[in-house]
Formats: sequence, structure tokens, C-alpha cells
Amino acid sequence: TGGAGSGKSVCFIYKAPYDWAHGDLWPQFVFVFCLELRDKSVWKAETFAELMDFKSLGLETKEEHEDAMDFIRSHPEQVLVIWDGLDEAEVDESSLAWKLMNRKCVGMPVTVRQIVTSRPCKPANTLSKTAVCIQRHVEVMGFTEDNVEAFAKMYLSSE
Repeated sequence: TGGAGSGKSVCFIYKAPYDWAHGDLWPQFVFVFCLELRDKSVWKAETFAELMDFKSLGLETKEEHEDAMDFIRSHPEQVLVIWDGLDEAEVDESSLAWKLMNRKCVGMPVTVRQIVTSRPCKPANTLSKTAVCIQRHVEVMGFTEDNVEAFAKMYLSSE
């Protein structure tokens, strides 16, 4: 959790996946999926491939989707799903996303690693529904001015 503007999305949706893709973070993961929960398509997805947007990974064919799913089922400990903005979500408890987040998704291993970001002001009843899968709570306090400047120079420069 963390207050508005504290850097949750920057850290977990932009910086960490960027660092992972460049081999600087989380070498134990083969797949890292980042999902913004305010995006209504997350709640409408009917298949895992659709939810995780396999096409954006270059997996176009049904065979490629099946191969990826076989890997995910066989090696769930090498998969990370980052759910961003639970506090902004219009939760659909019957959705595939909600079932996966709460480890109640038939056919998916419960050992897929997950990170869920939220502002601490979300009503307790919604967060308590996900508490079954939350093993660790961390609060993002924000970035120092020097860290903001360094991040902006490193990731937003045109060089």
C-alpha cells in the first residue's frame, strides 16, 4: 500500500518490470505480467491468455498460448503477476481476474507469485476478501527528491 503519488505504480508497473526485462531484477521469474485493475478489460477477460495479453508478448497462435500455459502450469513459481490499483478497481467477484487474485482459479496453480498494490484507504471489506492470499504487507513511503530526479533521468531521457 501507499498513498496517492507515493510511487506504487512507478515502482511495480514501470521500473521493476523494466529492470526484470533487462536482467537486473527477479531472475527467478520467466514471466512477469503487469495488470492495471482500473482497466475494465482485466475484469472482462475470459481466458488466462486474454487476461495476461499473451499477444503483447508476441504469442500469437493458439499453439503458442498452449505452450505458455503448459509452462505456467508446470513452473508456477517462475511466474509473477502484478495487480496494480486494487483501490481503483470495479471488482467483479465472478471474473477470472478476481479468482486468480484470490487463488481460486480452476486449472491454475496456487503458487503463482503475486503483488497487489492499493492505496490504504480502500474499504476494508474489499481488501479483506483478498486477505487470504496476502502474505506480506509493505507500505511504499515514496521517493526522495534525488531518487525522483535519478529515475527521471535514467528512464525518461531520449538518450
